[in-house]
Amino acid sequence: MWDLFASFAAAKMDKWADASIVNVTGSNSVNVFVGIGIPWFMASIYWAVQGATDDWKARYGSIVSDRFQGGGFVVQGGDLSFSVVVFTLAALVALAVIHVRRTKVGGELGGPFGVKIFSSLLLVLLWKVYIVLSAWKAVFQSADFWSQVMAIFIAFVVLENVMLVAGIV
Repeated sequence: MWDLFASFAAAKMDKWADASIVNVTGSNSVNVFVGIGIPWFMASIYWAVQGATDDWKARYGSIVSDRFQGGGFVVQGGDLSFSVVVFTLAALVALAVIHVRRTKVGGELGGPFGVKIFSSLLLVLLWKVYIVLSAWKAVFQSADFWSQVMAIFIAFVVLENVMLVAGIV
């Protein structure tokens, strides 16, 4: 909640709202690092004290080296590349929106009512595209490379068409 107030105040005081955008991205970064870091730290302490249980041996015994037979906190590597690609594409679109708004409207925030609504809709839909594609990937974990490319392509084509319809209305 405090981040909201800080971003709001920064947006009101700064001509270009750069400080509010930096506040949002910085806050999200800290939330992710702390949100993952603290639970992982707690889990590593727990497993260092607990040691290898029968359940731990059954679950991780075949994938850990002899060095960790006494137990430990195990995080199996997954398929992060799909999420990174989708996030990067969404971030590039969002940065393009910010750039276009700065050059055409005179700032990232504010401006004519229609432009504000259109920009907000696009950014919310980018978030939804990321969530839908992440859910799709979780359901179809074994999707091959070209299926993943096609899913991303279809999602962004749907996004483009929704925005075209919204621009006409």
